[in-house]
Amino acid sequence: MFSRFAMFLEISYELETAPDYALSMVLGTGKKKYDEGGHPCCVPYWYLLPRDRPEHRGESIRFKTEADLEALLVQFRDRFLKPYAKPLWLEQDRLERAIVIFRAEFSC
Repeated sequence: MFSRFAMFLEISYELETAPDYALSMVLGTGKKKYDEGGHPCCVPYWYLLPRDRPEHRGESIRFKTEADLEALLVQFRDRFLKPYAKPLWLEQDRLERAIVIFRAEFSC
């Protein structure tokens, strides 16, 4: 987890999906993924992408080796962090609105 200015980015993977690991990435506000009521304080990265991108449908990002993971993280930086996450870091209220809309859309 990386955090700054009351926002965080968490990147993780699920060990139980070995050897074809599934990568998970969320962007949120505060210090943790869920508030006291169990509601998310974050959104998955795919939710912030344009709806015509395949990743927006929640398709998993998979990797098998450390080299695959390193390549995925570079792509993630260039294709998501810079164009989509950075504007939300600069205007936290936009991220907070995205989280509210995500909660409503997915009833969480």
